[in-house]
Amino acid sequence: MEVYEEFGDQFGDLVIVTNREPYVHERTSDGVLCKKAIGGVVSALDAVMQQWEGGIWIAWGSGSADFDRGDLVEVPCDSPRYRLKRVKLSPKDKQFYYLGFSNRTLWPVFHLFTERAVFSTRYWRAYQRANRKFASSVEEVVGQNSSVWVHDYHLSLVPSMVRGSVERIGFFWHIPWVPWGTFSKIPWREEILNGLLGSDLIGLHTRYHVRNFLECAEAMGYQVDKKRSVVHHEDRDVKIKAFPVGIDYQKFASAKTRASGSIRRFEGGKIIFGIDRLDYTKGILERLLAFEEFLRENPEWHGEVTLLQVATPSRTRVEEYRTLKQDVERSVGRINGEYSTLNWTPVKYFYHTISFNQLIQYYRAADVALVTPIMDGMNLVVKEYIAAKKDTGVVILSEFAGAAEELEEAIIVNPYDIHALAESIKRALEMPEDEKKERFKALKAKVKNRDINWWMEKFFHEWAKVYNRNRTPAPE
Repeated sequence: MEVYEEFGDQFGDLVIVTNREPYVHERTSDGVLCKKAIGGVVSALDAVMQQWEGGIWIAWGSGSADFDRGDLVEVPCDSPRYRLKRVKLSPKDKQFYYLGFSNRTLWPVFHLFTERAVFSTRYWRAYQRANRKFASSVEEVVGQNSSVWVHDYHLSLVPSMVRGSVERIGFFWHIPWVPWGTFSKIPWREEILNGLLGSDLIGLHTRYHVRNFLECAEAMGYQVDKKRSVVHHEDRDVKIKAFPVGIDYQKFASAKTRASGSIRRFEGGKIIFGIDRLDYTKGILERLLAFEEFLRENPEWHGEVTLLQVATPSRTRVEEYRTLKQDVERSVGRINGEYSTLNWTPVKYFYHTISFNQLIQYYRAADVALVTPIMDGMNLVVKEYIAAKKDTGVVILSEFAGAAEELEEAIIVNPYDIHALAESIKRALEMPEDEKKERFKALKAKVKNRDINWWMEKFFHEWAKVYNRNRTPAPE
């Protein structure tokens, strides 16, 4: 990993702050089991921290055995390289800060589902309280030469809270940033924006998200230089910049898979593949409606194509997610009831998590990747598919996924337009081989060149520039 080699001396002791922890300790019948968290960004940050001398990762301790081991433990478990400091949240914090304000207020607003948002003072106070606990944990461990990198919408207040204790603060916002007309609906918009502006650098996924952020800051009376993408705040220029997050390309491209019979049942026909968390932002219902229309309009494809949709469980205790699950299952049943034959089931639907080995097999077997979120900060599924695929494939990609700004060689669609989405399925299945190869080659090069290491190097490079610029006195 080149990030530490290039920036380690300049950034000193690195403190990463996330809601989610990189390692979980769980109590089992065989004792305490240490498990690494799943996720591309978490894995990449973990790899950097393993090389960063004096690094500390602060996160919410959610494992059953976390605090048996104290709030400061060494990780990775088998070969410790850095320290993990766990923030202890009460059951009420978890309910109102995490399930409440983070996921029932901020999540729907920043995905343009304001009608689903709950604006609760109780939620907001819990969010403030939890952010203060994270900030206090930062203040306990930082020194004069520390740099703090905060991640995501769960922790928007932390940068301003720790500003007096540390000079170098970076922030990455992993979900979309919405226009002022949507952001303005949050009663606590001023506190959230002011909290974020405690940073030196705020990273977002796309240029569109950057423009939205600057618009919000300007509407709230901050001095904004749109040409330089900076917001002036408390005698500092806070840089707002797009850093489209990548994946660990080599992990997916070079993955070896064990033989499995799970794909054999699909042999002889085309496979369209989708995999998503079961969330209303992912467009699963719209995707099913489009596939249903495709089958209705194209009987020649009956028996020749299967939609394989994996939905991983998400927020299962929230009523609207349980309702979504029922709606998806009803749609799958309706389609299969209408079009199935003795030898063919048009939709294969799985509601569970799958192994990495299985995921790679599905990616490599799929002729078409159907990635059609209603709104997404980036969406790494599309990049994983492109990296994992050994031959050529076709990507159908929502224009509202952040990845669409980079991957224009995909078939870009509006997921709300069910007819156009059905037409794109037909186009993908019938695309000439030469066009398919040309498009996929371009997609592959982009995903390979802009991987997770590129993303981190770009962020740290810009962070160093911004910090040094703010330290240099302006000429009189």
